[in-house]
Amino acid sequence: MARKKYFTAKDVDLLIPKLESIFEHITMCETKAQGLSAAPSGKTPSAPDSRAQSEISFWLEAIEDDLNYIYRLGGITKDVEGGLVGF
Repeated sequence: MARKKYFTAKDVDLLIPKLESIFEHITMCETKAQGLSAAPSGKTPSAPDSRAQSEISFWLEAIEDDLNYIYRLGGITKDVEGGLVGF
């Protein structure tokens, strides 16, 4: 069984720049995925083609990787849009 790690305020403060970078990357990935799934202006929405679907999957997997990395750092993401992580 893994030992619990307890974080001090200083420990968390040192992680903030890394977490900010991770959440910026998550936001960029969300924007890319949403852009690929959105219909061009004036067009009715339809299902993305297979290439677009593949790219959307890539960006969503990148988000999942980022969230898993936060977990491996010892944090639990509480709110992605707000950048809230519990330690």
